[in-house]
Amino acid sequence: MAETITVEHYKAELAREMRETGRGGLSQLVFDKARDLGWQAARYPTFRATHTTSGYPDLTLVRKGRLIFVELKREKAKVTPEQQKWLDDLRAVPFVEVYVWRPSDLLAGRIDEVLAG
Repeated sequence: MAETITVEHYKAELAREMRETGRGGLSQLVFDKARDLGWQAARYPTFRATHTTSGYPDLTLVRKGRLIFVELKREKAKVTPEQQKWLDDLRAVPFVEVYVWRPSDLLAGRIDEVLAG
């Protein structure tokens, strides 16, 4: 028989996982959640010797006429100036949604709310 857990226990375990895995764990959770909800999801590689553009958002999501760019951060990490430039320029594009998500956004249900819409 499957064990039943409370919402509080689930959130505590998720918070622990986020602390242990950092942004990478959040990235995988959001990526998987988006794909499960029917989003086309792409992760942009971090800066490499191939001269990819620094600051580009971590995730690009597309579904049913919606285009979302997401920068994922650890709970207290700050957006870099390069990231902020990308986010500001993308926010200026009509109908594009731009978010900076942290583990607390997942725990509070804000990410689920955006992806379910």
